[in-house]
Amino acid sequence: MNYEVVLIDATESPIERHKKTKILLFMKEEKAYTKNSNSGIQENAPSNMYRFF
Repeated sequence: MNYEVVLIDATESPIERHKKTKILLFMKEEKAYTKNSNSGIQENAPSNMYRFF
């Protein structure tokens, strides 16, 4: 008798994700910085707020 054996590793491992609170805090900080800065940023310039996503 010949048997073929298939071994499947079905262990679960948690997915590492960033905390939502850190992302929201970073977005708020950057938005506050761009609002209050006088570094010559144009009003209609595209925001870099989402560059880390």
